[in-house]
Amino acid sequence: MQPVDQCLAVGAMPCKELHLELLKEHGVNAVLNLCAEYCDLPDIEREHGLTVHYLPIDDYDVPDPQALDQALDWLNAQVRGGGRVYIHCRFGMGRTGTVLYCLLLGRGMRLSEIRRAVGNLPARPVSPVQWRFVEDYARRRGLAPTWRDSLAGRLLTPLLDRLVARR
Repeated sequence: MQPVDQCLAVGAMPCKELHLELLKEHGVNAVLNLCAEYCDLPDIEREHGLTVHYLPIDDYDVPDPQALDQALDWLNAQVRGGGRVYIHCRFGMGRTGTVLYCLLLGRGMRLSEIRRAVGNLPARPVSPVQWRFVEDYARRRGLAPTWRDSLAGRLLTPLLDRLVARR
């Protein structure tokens, strides 16, 4: 479990009952479960006293935009009510990162600010389709990414920087 702020943590799916109990010991009382491949896990999480919103997303894929908005509304309501939410997919990376970035974009952060805030957390979009989804999500909120923030910019900027440094 990696904390993002006082009310939010991200990570891999809890695969043992001990993991669920540890989440509760750390104050987590709600889970945004993104694992399409383990459809019985939300029921197990509920049996352990957690409030669960299930947004199944296939690995390396993206959520339906309307379903994501509903999930983020649910998450924000949990936080406003004093809850601590844990977002997870199987490994706590791509799907978790995609949803986390969209959540933070919804709070008005720019992609460059999000990357700094998230730091070295493994939770970040990992596939091109996930990055495009996040970029489109930012544009829809008037937070269009700069070229350096775009998928092309993130891939090409290091190469261009090296070429310029050689001259």
